[in-house]
Amino acid sequence: MSNPLITIAIPTWNRATILDKALNALLPQIENNKDKIEIVISDNGSDDNTSEIIEKHISLHNTLNIVHFTQRKNTGYYGNFKKCRELSNGDYFWLLSDNDYVANGLINYLLDILINNQPSFVFLRDWKHDAKVGAYSSFKSSVYTVKEGIEKFNYKTTLISAVVFNNDKSNDTVLFEKFNENTFLGFAYFLQSLKNKDKAFEIIGTSLFINDAKVSFNAFKSFGVDLMACFKFAIEENILSKETVAVFINKVITGLTVKHYILYRITGSLHGKKHKKEDVDKLITEGFSDYKAYHEELKPLQESSGLKFYILVFKKHLFKIIKEQLLKK
Repeated sequence: MSNPLITIAIPTWNRATILDKALNALLPQIENNKDKIEIVISDNGSDDNTSEIIEKHISLHNTLNIVHFTQRKNTGYYGNFKKCRELSNGDYFWLLSDNDYVANGLINYLLDILINNQPSFVFLRDWKHDAKVGAYSSFKSSVYTVKEGIEKFNYKTTLISAVVFNNDKSNDTVLFEKFNENTFLGFAYFLQSLKNKDKAFEIIGTSLFINDAKVSFNAFKSFGVDLMACFKFAIEENILSKETVAVFINKVITGLTVKHYILYRITGSLHGKKHKKEDVDKLITEGFSDYKAYHEELKPLQESSGLKFYILVFKKHLFKIIKEQLLKK
């Protein structure tokens, strides 16, 4: 028996109601493609009615290839991610969060790309931070080299739900040992899958409706120190060039970290967490000091205080941030 084309893996813990909605959006789309898709749901020792919800959907869709695994005890996000990989048999791997709701029509469109083009990865460009799945979505796609795709899609590829990639598990043991407790463990697996590949697809059109959950990571550590550890690996393994990594990191700084840093300096916290300025500045400098955008965009903010800081934000960053927010609407 041949492998399924794709494994859709969902790690979950104590989110029975949210998971129920996610499976309601996903599983009906699998019915016409049951021979091509494997669903893996790994329950990280939930003490709510998660198991009942999963079994309900297995009963409702009893012809689908659904693997339900329950951890004996909570192994943390990283342990549950590892179990999803171990259980996966598909040629492609897609890790969905239990709060990601798949848009109507996406599965058929995605399978068509995978079957007819066999890309290294597919990037889902458009998401909505909205718990309500809309009507049937309309999609189109573009094709790139892997280098072009990584430079264009950039830090959005760190949202692991947004990338469907080759399920190359040959280096998983090493990767887990190296990146266990790294925020971007999934991104490290994604980078590994790019080795010796050269085609990337972008799906344009709302693919995911995200039921926003509380952010648990330190964004400054994650997008500085943790992300750089992933890229150090990618450079050492000749997966990405230093030039491509530089393009990526400079965009992280200008498109993400600057806004995080301004918000942190104004409010004293980020994602509800308080941080000491010296700790934040150390993480940022450690992660980004070798990059041009750090010296042009972040360092002046770090070195300014009081009225000087607010004048700098107003002159150089405020209108850009407002414009970006308006374009999203």
